[in-house]
Amino acid sequence: MIIALYGAFVAFKMQDPLNVPRWRKVTWTIFSVIFFTQLIIGLSGFEKFLMSGKLHLPIPMMILGGPIYRGQLSVMTILFVSTVILTGPAWCSHLCYFGAFDNIAASGKTSKEILRHKGQLKPQ
Repeated sequence: MIIALYGAFVAFKMQDPLNVPRWRKVTWTIFSVIFFTQLIIGLSGFEKFLMSGKLHLPIPMMILGGPIYRGQLSVMTILFVSTVILTGPAWCSHLCYFGAFDNIAASGKTSKEILRHKGQLKPQ
């Protein structure tokens, strides 16, 4: 019930296209923090937090690489491939738990000055 209310709240907030980038950053950051907190707790000895009870590192490439290596198809493989086909290179920034941290890092202010002496070695 709580997850349904959360989903309804996020859907309501994302109805306005101008608010979508802000709420996408908020929701994916919350998801990523919970995901990695759960992983750290699981790695610290509480196996129940690893979902399956077995250690599997959350590397998106392994969604496809693992089943290829084992020679079996899984629902996650189909889900991963279909979302990559639909979103293309935006998959990581929009659907991956690493994307939230990428979005936070990319949204910082940078100077727009051209770097002088870029690539030039300084004499010592």
